[in-house]
Amino acid sequence: MNVMNRIVTFWAIFSVLGCCNSLIAQEVSKLQYISNWTTYITETAEGTPAKVTVDLGLQTVAPASGFQFQCSFLLKLNNPDSTRLHDFKDEENLKRLADRLEISMGWSKGVYYATVTSNGLRDYYFYMPDSTNFRSKCKRVMDDFPGYTYELQIEHDPYWFNYYNVFPDEYTIQIQYNENKMHELLEMGDSLTEPRVLQHFANFPSERDRTSFEEDLIRRGFKIVGTGENEGDLPFGILFSRKQEMEKEKIEEITLQLVDLSMQNGGYYDGWICDAVLPKKK
Repeated sequence: MNVMNRIVTFWAIFSVLGCCNSLIAQEVSKLQYISNWTTYITETAEGTPAKVTVDLGLQTVAPASGFQFQCSFLLKLNNPDSTRLHDFKDEENLKRLADRLEISMGWSKGVYYATVTSNGLRDYYFYMPDSTNFRSKCKRVMDDFPGYTYELQIEHDPYWFNYYNVFPDEYTIQIQYNENKMHELLEMGDSLTEPRVLQHFANFPSERDRTSFEEDLIRRGFKIVGTGENEGDLPFGILFSRKQEMEKEKIEEITLQLVDLSMQNGGYYDGWICDAVLPKKK
């Protein structure tokens, strides 16, 4: 069964998460990557919400050779809230359960890559080189967590199609980025009420593509700060700026336009930075 067979459209970003147990799984599985967990909210085909947590860092090694079995652990929440995405009464126990599952699969060289919650059900997904012990390992974990209903499923997925199905699109990633940057500024004491100059970054496969993008930027009132060349698939970089009001909706509008504009020219919009504007000391 496809991981995302119920999910049809993205509609919001939720939060960014980290998971220390991924270090254990990486050490045992010998996959070299940096975990980058993100959580976003989407919608099922029936119109009910679904919450997806996925490790974006695995894209650097996906599909990993030898990790051909997708193993899923489907858990029924005992006390789901009105959205049927959370069980606040049992949250700590569920966190411990998830940690135990990840560690247990990690010692079998498994990689935990996503969790999908919808309609009071929570799916934990792993890729493993050998699925032989998956069921027995889950049973041993659940022996310490009585009172839960769960199902197990194993699917042959050597090309990691299910991983890519839960991977967020460029717009979702950008919305997440904006949320994170604005949260950092607020944490520094910036009220985000003052307009300021934002520095933006983008990269392209050829100088011609970058020049075309640059011309579009100038027509939109951006200032070209500089260009440069690096290694990689998109070696032609550009730094540009424009003064910007800091309302969430306006930041989202301009950055999603820049995502579109970059893709139209064969490139990738790589985000923005700015200085914090802090209250003056009296």
